Amino acid sequence: MNSEKPTIFSIQMLRALAAFLVVIAHAQVHLQARGIVTDLNPLLDLGRAGVDLFFVISGFIMVY
Repeated sequence: MNSEKPTIFSIQMLRALAAFLVVIAHAQVHLQARGIVTDLNPLLDLGRAGVDLFFVISGFIMVY
């Protein structure tokens, strides 16, 4: 009998979104540092929210 809890696919999708947001945040820093882009779209600041989302997901997983 399998005692593992089932995978929650919505959490997996949130993890993918968080990872994508973190990649955007890192890309933004590198593009600005190299002077390729000087004025970025404010929507790209959402990339920083990826880290917060990871913390929320981690807390949920620990409780679950």
